[in-house]
This record gives sequence, structure tokens and C-alpha cells, in this order.
Amino acid sequence: MQNLAQSDADQRLKRPLKAMIVNDSLLERLSLGKMCALAGFQVLEATSEDNLIDYIEREQVDLVVCDSQVGELDGMEVCSRVRAAKLEFFVYFLLLSSDDSETFTIRALESGADEHLSKPLSKPAFSARIASAYQSVSRQKSYYSTRADLPVSLQHLYRDMRAMSSFQRSRLPKRRSLVQGLKVDYLWIPKVFVSGDLFDVFQLDDQFVAFYVLDVVGHGVPSALRVMDLSHLLSANPKEGILLESLSGGYGHRVRRPAEVLGLMNRRFQMRPGNEVFFSMFYGLFNLHTGQVTVSMAGSPMPWIQALDGELSQLGQPSFPIGVIEDDSYEDYSHKLEAGMRLFVCSDGLTQIRDAQDTELEIDGVAHLIQEGAHKTLSQQIDAVQTGLTHWVSGKITDRLYEDDSTLLGLQWRNKGDDDLIEENSADKETGDEQETETDESAKLQELVPEFKFLTRKELSPVLLLHDGKSPQNLMPWLNEWGYLPEQKQSRESCIEACQKSFYAFLLIDLQNIHPIDERFLSAIRSGLNPGIYVLVLSNASNAEGLSAALRAGADCCTHSDYSPREIYTRLNTGLKLATIHRSIVQESESASELRADIEKDLQRIAAMQLENLPAPLEEQSELQFELFFKPAGLLSNHYMNVMVMADGCVAYFHLTSEGEGLVGATRGLSLYRQLTNAAFDRTSALSQYMGDQFSPSTILRELNSQLLQSDLQGETCALCYGLIDPSNRTGRVAHAGYPLHLLSRAKGQIEQLGAYGSSLGVSVDSQYQDVIFTMNPGDRLFVLPPASSANAALNGGVYENPLAFVSTTLSLECREVIAQLEQLSGASDLLVEDQSMLIFQLGHYVALEVEHMAALHLQQVCMNLAVALQEPVEAHHAFRIVIPNQIDVVPEMIEKIEHSLAHWSIDSESLASAPLVLFELASNVCRHGGMGSDATFELLALSVQGFVLFVIVDAGSEMPAWLLDSAREHDYDFDTEVESEIPTGGLGLPLVNSLSTRFVYRRHENTNYAFVWFEV
Repeated sequence: MQNLAQSDADQRLKRPLKAMIVNDSLLERLSLGKMCALAGFQVLEATSEDNLIDYIEREQVDLVVCDSQVGELDGMEVCSRVRAAKLEFFVYFLLLSSDDSETFTIRALESGADEHLSKPLSKPAFSARIASAYQSVSRQKSYYSTRADLPVSLQHLYRDMRAMSSFQRSRLPKRRSLVQGLKVDYLWIPKVFVSGDLFDVFQLDDQFVAFYVLDVVGHGVPSALRVMDLSHLLSANPKEGILLESLSGGYGHRVRRPAEVLGLMNRRFQMRPGNEVFFSMFYGLFNLHTGQVTVSMAGSPMPWIQALDGELSQLGQPSFPIGVIEDDSYEDYSHKLEAGMRLFVCSDGLTQIRDAQDTELEIDGVAHLIQEGAHKTLSQQIDAVQTGLTHWVSGKITDRLYEDDSTLLGLQWRNKGDDDLIEENSADKETGDEQETETDESAKLQELVPEFKFLTRKELSPVLLLHDGKSPQNLMPWLNEWGYLPEQKQSRESCIEACQKSFYAFLLIDLQNIHPIDERFLSAIRSGLNPGIYVLVLSNASNAEGLSAALRAGADCCTHSDYSPREIYTRLNTGLKLATIHRSIVQESESASELRADIEKDLQRIAAMQLENLPAPLEEQSELQFELFFKPAGLLSNHYMNVMVMADGCVAYFHLTSEGEGLVGATRGLSLYRQLTNAAFDRTSALSQYMGDQFSPSTILRELNSQLLQSDLQGETCALCYGLIDPSNRTGRVAHAGYPLHLLSRAKGQIEQLGAYGSSLGVSVDSQYQDVIFTMNPGDRLFVLPPASSANAALNGGVYENPLAFVSTTLSLECREVIAQLEQLSGASDLLVEDQSMLIFQLGHYVALEVEHMAALHLQQVCMNLAVALQEPVEAHHAFRIVIPNQIDVVPEMIEKIEHSLAHWSIDSESLASAPLVLFELASNVCRHGGMGSDATFELLALSVQGFVLFVIVDAGSEMPAWLLDSAREHDYDFDTEVESEIPTGGLGLPLVNSLSTRFVYRRHENTNYAFVWFEV
């Protein structure tokens, strides 16, 4: 599988570069396509009628040459959609327009275009741009090849972590949102991919908005998984969370105070051996009617209140984290917020960020960063804090800029009477006063200089400036003002030497004579630490030939020297995207081993936790037992299952499959697993009310379906089956949600399907679930299988594709042998496409009714043993045996198998006409009266001796009573076995056995019963 994946990656890298010409004019498509083909591109054509994004993604287009207006399509809009699609490969976008103004060029670049050319096109200029684009795309492909060269297992690891990061981010409130008049913005900085910090702001009821910040000790995957699990308790749904207390009789609810919530959390999550995890928590309530905010904290930094004059003050007193000590005496602290006042909450990771001198930012440093933006809008203030953090960590020689996960949550209250209040609960708009202010500011900046913001930049970007001393004097101040770190060089040699020693995001070449900018020079620049450096050449407008030569030599962009600050800024911002792509991929490769070790260590801890959560075996004396099969496709699984003994002795079980794979699937399933498990033992759990005397699995499914549709996980689904088995009366109940029906294999060999199909949880409020009642007899098995897919079927011998056929092959196997067979069929874990698992329940001892034909050596040993017990010689030519349960129901099937096997001995069937009745009476007698004791099985031997067929029933029960043996000798029934009406219908026991057989002997030897019956043939 790994070789196949690597081969696919190699094929993508080796294929020719593709250029797509997007234009409704056939003549222009042909002309542009010809020039692209001469540059080495494979040319594709598209018009306004094509689905461009799908076309680009399907063909993996490298260069798009798009007209500014294609039918009703706006070229800039096409470019924006390409960038928003977040394709897995780099696309160079060249926009053509008849508008040659600087304003249009800037708009094109800001929309995501890599270059803008004005029409009519100059063939030499266009060819130079295409040549530059070819080199740029080739470089980007080589950067992506760095990622493709990583081991496939590591690529999967990164993919899994990025998916988990996206999943966790989706749980956060939207930035710059409004919750009932409370403005929300924040910073959320994971140390690596995922975070142990989590927070939310949401309306709790008509009076209160709730907000919290959770910070689980540590960072990485275990902390992220733990904090996601904890967040489900902090829900506005009283059936799921603890923030609201349902009143008796179901009449409304009561809002719990913040200190009360922290106390509940502390009692529930106390540290204990083997689970030494604690966490800090901040929880607050905002009263929408009065503006009063009430907060309580457990180990988290105290919040700041920002007054209208911008001054900061802290609210509350420090307290111990959740789980550290058994004390729930947390305190509430209140403050009234006037319109415009703000509240800030941070996690302690923010205070622990270190600079290049290893100095922590500390609480005062965070307060200083907040204070600096006090007179800006809330969003601008949060951005200013982020900029301050960027400066604080600048110069650190490490990819790990942050020692811990960091969070800063900002809230601002405003009165409902404000004229500029926008529609409440808007999730993706700024508030009115901010919009108006920012619009006015934007208009002013358009008149003067542009507002320069580098929203995508995460750290200061070093720039190398090569000039001949004639550069405009304002270029250096511009670069400094925009947050770059410019370094000046005045010779090509010094520039090459610098690139060999240090990293630079850009090389700006500002020369009046650019002829020295040749391919050899740029190759030397990119041969050291800067293979992805973005080269921007500035020169006078009259040197068009020199500009074209520089592009052909490998420069990324050229412009004339009478540039405006906005154009330079915008072109640098365009180049920054490419530099960021390259540096992130190279750093990802360089830090792969270290990061892989950290992440895999975290994932292994989670995987170990999943294994620990697998159900433990039931007590040995229990009549009901089970075996399980569990094999994740990777380290983690989205399959969860449990088997729980209830207080009344019934056994509850569930098997669930959450949406998503790997870490995402494990995270989504963990919360539901814990909720179902806790409900079986915690009477305060919302689900426990459905687990009384009238236990109803379908009711539990309906309740969980309702919770999932009402929670913040709306839109996600989960498949679940939940059942209950009562070993005392051998009955069970089960309900299915998105699961295949159970398979029940009877001891007699029949296979039945159990259940009633229902849709997965979270699909529809109208989903219907039904309890199905079934019975289990000794020897019966219940197979619980997860939902299957075509991907599974190809790799596991058809177990999930045709489960009926698979179960039919297990009738002769012990349960553990079935699990071993599943292991063998599933193959190696690295070949699995999806997680695989199965639960198998068995009531009583299972014995397969399979006839075993004895080999010569085995037969010789059996005859010796029988001779000792019988106290006379036993010599046999052929023999077979069958072991059956101590169960009258299976005796007819045993006799049927015996008759089938005797047919191969070429014996006259009339000679054995009475054998079935004799064996039935003898076996039934053993089952009823033979005192089988603790042994749950007995065996029947059939031997071909000289002139006779000898049947021997062997059991390890108590000795047969003397009165029973005497009855066999005292009664001798005489009837014609060929006359059906004379044959007794049964129930006559040993007297009948003695009458219908040639000879009957009972022996007791070494605590074992032997019943010998001969039939002459």
C-alpha cells in the first residue's frame, strides 16, 4: 500500500505542467495556448460554461491564464474561488485585462492573482511572464515533492493531525461574532496542530450568556481529546450538560452559579492513581438584562476588566485547578459592565510564552499587550496582541515558538439601544460601529496610503535588498514600517554570500542596470538556505528587454521603478504566500522526526486508552460470556464498544461507530462512549432514567438522537446499536441506529437475523427506532457487527460483505477460534482501509455438532480406554465421535448426523432401524437423569466391530442410580420394529434401550459414565 501511494505521488511530480486558458474567444485561446505550449505547458481550454474549480482540481492545473471577464464570470472572482478551494497543489494565476491602471493591478493581486498583464499583450512580455510562471510552478512542485518524499505513514499522520485541528477549530465560536449584544473575538494558538485549550461563548437562556475557557494540563493530542470530552458537559442542553439544573417535575430549569459549576466539575474529576490529569477552568455568566458579569476561576489567570477610559483591572482571586484537592469552595466574583466595557480571559499558556532570551511574557506582559490596543476596536485590539506576540518571539531559533497552548478571549458589551447595532446573533459580521469606523478609515487610507496589514504572516520576514545606491530613499522606511527586516547589499557577491548563511523571504533587486541578473546569479542565490526565495526586480520602465531577461532567468516578478508603496506592498504580500508555502513544507520535513515522535507518543497514549476502554471479560461463573475482535486501521479507531453488568444481573452492551477516521473519529466517539458507559452506573446521568426495570434500548437511541441534533455537533452522525441480555431468563432486547442486524447462530446450526434497522443518530428528528426481543439458548451465539463498506469487504475475506456466509463457517469453531480466524482474514494492519471490530456473545458452553472420524492411532487409543472401562476387549475397524451439549433440543440433530455418517459404512439400514430410538432414549435419559453434574457436554462414539455397531455414550456426571439400572433388567419389551404402530413413542427410558438393542452395558470408571449399546448387523 505504501509503495502504491508513493508511486502516485511520483506520477504527479513527473507529469507535464498543465496550463488552462480561460477565455470565451476561440482566437485568443488558440494564440495564448500556442505561447504556453512553447514554454513547455500542456494546454487545456475552458470557457464560462465550464465548472472551472472542479475542472482545475480534476486536471490538477498548474497555470491558469484567465481573462478579466469571461461571459458573466469576473476573473477576480474566479481567482478568489480558486484560492478559497484550498487545493492540495499550487496554482499560478495570471489575470489578463485591458485595464492597465495601478488600481486594477492591486485589486487583481489582492484577489489572489500572482500576476496581472494588460492587453493588448506584447508577445515578448507575455512569453517572459509565462517562462517565469513555469519556473515558479516547477519550484513549487519540488517543494511539494519534499512532503511527498516523507514516508506514507508520516503523511497519514500529518493528514490526521490537520483533520483533527480543523475539527477542533470548528468547535470554536466564529471570530468577530455577536452573541445577543456581546461582541466576541479571540486568539487561539495551539503549540502543535491541536490544543488542550478550548473555549466557547453561547446563549444559555433568555437571561444569560455563558462563556468558559478550559485548559487541560499538558498539550498535544491527549490534552485536546480530554478538553473536547469535557466541553460536552458545558452545554446549554440540561440533559447533556451541568450548566442548567432541571427542576422537579420537569417544570423549567435553574441556572447554576459559576462557582457551583466548578464545584461539580471538581467533584467529578478528582485525580487518582493512573489518571493524574487536572485542568484549569474559567466560567462566567453575563446577564443580558443588567449587564452584570459573574465569574469564577479554578487555576486559571484572573480576568481583566477594561474600563471605558482603557484602564485595566483584574477581577477575583486565584484558586486551585479542577481535580487537585477535594474541595469545592470556589467563589463567585461580579462586576457590572457598562456599554463599551470589555472583559479579557486568557489561559496560562499565554503568560508562559518566552522570547529569544528565554524570558517569559508573564501576566504583566499580557496586560501590557492588551493595554496597547485599548483605544482600538475589539478586533483590532486582539490583532494588536497577536502582533505583539509575534514581535516577542521574533528571533527565536526554533520552529516551536510557543511552549504551551495559548488562548485569549475578549468580550465587549454594548447596549441594545445603540443605533449602529447590527442584527443580533450574526455569526460572520462585525458590529455596526466597527463596520462604520473601519469603512471610514478605509476610505481615508485609499486617499492617502493603503492600510498595510499582513494577516497571513506569523513572524517578521527578513528581506535582502540588492541595490546600486540609487534606490528611492523611502524604500527602507516602507519595509521597516510593514514589519519586514531589511538587509542591504550592494554587490552580487555579498548577496550570494548572505543567502548561503541566512534565511530570507524575499530578494528585492533595485538596480538601474539589471543585466547582471542572469540565471547563474539566481541559481547561486537559491542553492543555499533559500531555495524558495521570492525575487522581485525593480527597474526603470524603459528597460523592458532587461525585465524580460530577468524573468527568463528565474525572477518571480518585475516592475518599474516609479512604483507606489501600495504596489510594492501588494507584490510582496503575493510573494509571501509562495514563501510561506515553501518554508512550511521544508520545516515540516526538517522537523518530521522530532514532531513525529511527539505526535506518535501522544497517539499511542490515546490508543492505549482505547484498548483499556475495551470491555473486560465477565465473571467466569457467568453463563453469558463474550469475545471481541478489535483492529484499527491506524493507531486510533472510531469504533467503541462496551459490555456492562447492571445491578439486576442483566448485561448491557453497545457498539458505536462515529463519523470520521483516525483521531477525528476517536474524538467524536469518545464522548458518546463515556456517556453510555456512565449511564449504566451513575444514577445522576441523564440516560440512566431509561435503564430501570423497563429498560428500553430504543428509548436511549431516541434520546441520543435528540441530543445530537440539538447540540453543537449538529450535522454529524453516529451509528450505534444498544442491547440488553438477561442470562437468568435467556432473553434479550436490542435496537439499531445505522447498524446491520445482529446474527444469532443457534446451537442446532440455524442462523437468524435480529433487529429492526433505524437511521444513524443525528440524521433526522423523525428517525424511528424499535426494540426487538429475542431468546438465547445454551450454545447460541450472538454476532454484533459494525456497519460495513465496500472498502472493508475486499480485505477481510468477505466477513462484512457477506456476514451470513462468514457466520456459517464458524459453527464448528470455538469463540476464540472465530476471533483467530478474523485476525487471519483481516491481515496486516497497514493493509486495512477501515477499522474492524466485532462482539460475539455466547450463552452456556458451545459445542459444535460436527462428526469427527478417527484416525488409526486415535482409534487404537480409544479402544484401549473403552476396554479398560468395559473390562473386556474392544476391537474396532472404523469409528467416529460427536460431542454435544447436555441439551435435549440438540439430540435429534445428533441422531441425524449419526445416521448420515453410518450410511458411509455400507451397513444394511434395517439392521439399525431401532438405533435412532435407542440413542434418543439413552441420550435423553443422560440429559434428564444421568446426573451430568457440572459437565455441560457428553460424547457419543460409534465403532464398527466384528458383526456389530457399538455405540458408547460417555459423560462425566454422577453415577447412574441403581434403581434406574435395575429397571432396564426387569423390563423386556417385545415388539416388531418393522411395524410402526408397535414402536413406542418414547419416554420408556432404559427398559426400551435394553429391549431394542442387542446388548446394553453400563460401567462407571474413574468418575466417568460409560453406556455401551450393541446392534448386530
